[in-house]
Amino acid sequence: MSVNLWGGIKTNGAQNSTAKKLTANKESELKSEFRNLFEAKKETTAKVESKDGDTLTISQNGTITQKLEELKKLHEQTDYSGMTDVEKYRLISNRYDEVFPCIAGKLATNFQTYDPVAKQQISELGEIIPGYPHAERFSNEKFSGFYKEVKGYQNLSDKEIIEKTKELYSKEGSLPEKVQMMSELWALGVIDGQTYGIFDASLGYLERKEYRNTFKVFNVDEQSDHYKNWIKSGGMENLKIDWEELKNNLFQNIDVKKLYGDKKQKEIENIFEILGGK
Repeated sequence: MSVNLWGGIKTNGAQNSTAKKLTANKESELKSEFRNLFEAKKETTAKVESKDGDTLTISQNGTITQKLEELKKLHEQTDYSGMTDVEKYRLISNRYDEVFPCIAGKLATNFQTYDPVAKQQISELGEIIPGYPHAERFSNEKFSGFYKEVKGYQNLSDKEIIEKTKELYSKEGSLPEKVQMMSELWALGVIDGQTYGIFDASLGYLERKEYRNTFKVFNVDEQSDHYKNWIKSGGMENLKIDWEELKNNLFQNIDVKKLYGDKKQKEIENIFEILGGK
């Protein structure tokens, strides 16, 4: 199972038993601590006008905790009466996107640091949207229709949705941006949970490869303080990578054709090609 920031829990059958074990062990370790590594020596503030007209007073160099407190205060001061569930969801999502862009991608690359952000966003949505995130309408395919309304994509083709998503998340060439794109396409129903699960599983191989290359070591101890601190300090979050490298990493480490069939392999190759891979 994968945590879907937008609609609670979505199920996929993509990972083999080894990948599942690695993911479960890693997540268990990450969830055991909630330290914040983004403290700054000086704090400046700036007013940011969101897409929905909110004026957010953000501590630009403040901690994640400080930024979350500011978002919570804004939430508590907002009158949501008269809004539809789609409008409520869009408003809160846009606020968090202004302050913590690519949050799904950052969760995948630096879970421990950004987990409090996701938890607060989901909590706020749950306070104002009945049944969120556990109601059936927020799971699997049913959520995709709701999320398309949130994004304003309900009348777009899959090809048009992909282009819109690329435009939104192609600014820095970072790994979090690319994970965000895949997460969005899953939430919007353009790719299925199995495809996203295969992609997600491949990131574990990439993570260990980057650690080996960075520190010139062969053996990797993911439970060591050194490894955990590397992740928390942005070892993967700051990685610049292109779609070709991500595609090669996936197919070199996961035999998609053998495990999931020729059709799934071609499907994944196609999405990489569209997003920028060859």
